Amino acid sequence: MNYTNQSTDILAKLIVFDMDSTLIDAETIDELASVAGVMEEVSEITKKAMEGKIDYADALVERVKLLEGLNLNDAKKAIKQMQLMKGAQDLIRHVKSAGYITAMISGGFMIAAE
Repeated sequence: MNYTNQSTDILAKLIVFDMDSTLIDAETIDELASVAGVMEEVSEITKKAMEGKIDYADALVERVKLLEGLNLNDAKKAIKQMQLMKGAQDLIRHVKSAGYITAMISGGFMIAAE
């Protein structure tokens, strides 16, 4: 939906949530890394990126490469086990009933966002 030509009134009714560690209680890449048996390696790369020792985009590429060969069914099982953050469903229900439009954004994996 393109809001560029809309009045600011409609924009004031839009609430956008991040997915990982906001709406759900985990980071998707960590859950997938756990299933793939590469959690330690992924965590180390994440730590280096957070400390500014490596570029975040490069870190993402490295972490995703470690997931190569992960079985799609195993990935789907891991994603199904992720839980909504406590209160997230109630919050979304409440803001929608108050007339707000909700959206979710993520830098994560589409398979989890769906």
